[in-house]
Amino acid sequence: MGMSLSQLARSLAALLAAAVLPFVPAHAATPDLSTLESAARWIKHYYEAPQPKLASQAILVLSKGGVYQNDGETPPTFGFVAGVLAKNKAIAPSLIKDLTELPGDERKILVLGIWYSGRPDAKKLLQGLLSAMPEHKVNIENLLNSQPISLRQISLDQGTWVVDALWGNFCATGDAEPVKRVITALPWATLREDPAKLAVGEVARWSLTTNAVEHPRVLEICRKEVAKQPPEIAKLLKEVIAEAEQHRTKPAAP
Repeated sequence: MGMSLSQLARSLAALLAAAVLPFVPAHAATPDLSTLESAARWIKHYYEAPQPKLASQAILVLSKGGVYQNDGETPPTFGFVAGVLAKNKAIAPSLIKDLTELPGDERKILVLGIWYSGRPDAKKLLQGLLSAMPEHKVNIENLLNSQPISLRQISLDQGTWVVDALWGNFCATGDAEPVKRVITALPWATLREDPAKLAVGEVARWSLTTNAVEHPRVLEICRKEVAKQPPEIAKLLKEVIAEAEQHRTKPAAP
């Protein structure tokens, strides 16, 4: 099944979950990063066989394809960058140098990726961007005047962008923590009286289901969490798992 640019641009959480594409193993010796779909697919499965030196190349392909022209399309990628930087201390200089090639406003992917990485040197790395990215000077200085925070510590009531960023972080790390954070928002999908939380809850449920279909790792995490969650969340999580399993067993469309 193909993928429209609008699906691609929604978020990395949706890039491949909205339409399951034929999978090319992430560990391929020379991965194809020449198209929007191939670059997005590689990022989505990055955690399976990390190649941090190629992360900036894939992001720049998406940028050149216009994926980040809408402001709402950047959170999954700065979540991904945050995860790559957190897991690979030595990659920071080359990744930062490469991503300064992003145009104008898209450079926020790099700024926020550094800030939310949870690295102890986050402020030092941002300080080094002041001269290279003068258009972001005010934003960088504002961040430098506060304390860095890991993406995984951000409250989900900040909006659906947090859910998208957490999925980007999962793609970079394969860690259970981002998925577990999304799971906690499941009860919000019933809060009709609170539209903001309702939106987050609906995105949480949709993204858990679609990513559990795409990723055996996500389905495994969800199954393990059922016994650990409060009854209200466990019930909803069982529904997510059942729906994902149903879709996983469906024959592929001709």
